[in-house]
Amino acid sequence: MLRYEKILILLFLSVILTSCKTTPEPDLEHQLNLDFGCYNICLDATKGMKLSQLEAFCKLQCQLGN
Repeated sequence: MLRYEKILILLFLSVILTSCKTTPEPDLEHQLNLDFGCYNICLDATKGMKLSQLEAFCKLQCQLGN
């Protein structure tokens, strides 16, 4: 019985670990057009937004030459 329990646990863990959502790779082209000094200051100085809203706002504010 103990052997079957170990097999079930391993099967359960493998299903959970393989079904986890992964974050997408960042878009390198858009990162190259970003002033990271401005972006970091924007992230530190802006308050009251959700992180995703803050990141989008600061990316729009700190684009290079567009």
